[in-house]
Amino acid sequence: MAGIDPSLVLVEEDKELNRFLYCAICLMVVNDPTQCSQCQSSFCQECIDKWRFANSNRCPHKCEGKLKLEKVHKIVKNMLDDLQIRCQYHNDGCESILTGDPVVRNKHYLECEFAKIQCKNSQCEVITTRGKMAEHSLVCEYRTQKCTKGCSKILRITEVEDHNCISALEDLIIELREECKERTEEVLECKEEIKALKAEVAVQKYIHEDIKCDGCKMSSIKTDRFCCNTCDSYNLCLFCYCRNSHKQHNFTIYGALGVLILHESKTPEKVNPDQIMKKEIFLKNVGDKIEITVFPYKQPRPLQEFKSTFSTINTNESGSVYFHFQVPSEVGVYENQFRFFCNKRHEKFGSIIKIKYEVVEP
Repeated sequence: MAGIDPSLVLVEEDKELNRFLYCAICLMVVNDPTQCSQCQSSFCQECIDKWRFANSNRCPHKCEGKLKLEKVHKIVKNMLDDLQIRCQYHNDGCESILTGDPVVRNKHYLECEFAKIQCKNSQCEVITTRGKMAEHSLVCEYRTQKCTKGCSKILRITEVEDHNCISALEDLIIELREECKERTEEVLECKEEIKALKAEVAVQKYIHEDIKCDGCKMSSIKTDRFCCNTCDSYNLCLFCYCRNSHKQHNFTIYGALGVLILHESKTPEKVNPDQIMKKEIFLKNVGDKIEITVFPYKQPRPLQEFKSTFSTINTNESGSVYFHFQVPSEVGVYENQFRFFCNKRHEKFGSIIKIKYEVVEP
């Protein structure tokens, strides 16, 4: 709330307001006062806040250094508290006389019967005084009431007579179904975003599994992998490479591998003995370029008739990999695990692919 209009302040005849009661910015009677600690100029709190934001925290009177504010002098505070001020709605009929205390005045303005307010009913544009609003609310065509016939819908007063609960509930069902459909689509989008973020995190935390650094003997290299182009299966981590270990040969740098599974074909839960189980995985490459295939992982017994395709996928491009195997001939419940494998690097990566099924008698 900015300064107080001087015309609202009651002053004895032939007297003027003290100049220290004026805001140095808006030039009105200071409201919620504060002052500069150097020049003691008074400001409305709202005025000086706006000034500081636009003028790099400098005093309007160009005092040295940054502006430092303090409470106004006690004499100024007492003069402001002793002021007699008409309500700002004086011209609309309010005859209240207020003090200079901003708390008292603000409280009055929130309750003043002559303050102009807008009708609270949706779409109603009527603006009248607070004192007359109660009268208007009784006849406002936009006022509402709750249906008492059973559906409890909130109705505009002009809709009550023609309201049909069954039709209203049917419309509500259609509306809720549409909303449910939209929310379902949003959930699916969020799930896809979560999958993508997990793939990015996996790339950032990538480890070259079971590939040992031949320098420091790190069991699984946790940095970029530096592979010697001359020696067979000679690898270094970033730290050993930077120490110029094995500097007599050139190296190929292998960064992180990672894929985002976009979709995968479903596999049957129940199969016949010796049946061929087929699966195709569609994915997006979010790491370095890969020549990808799928290998069995930690199998309790060798898989029969296992075959997998090889796919070359560039960074940020999509592709798929297909594989199949023959299920056991014995009846029972089985789970087989697989991992992605980069053929060029001889390196497995990504999450474990699990296929669980039951072999039953035909």
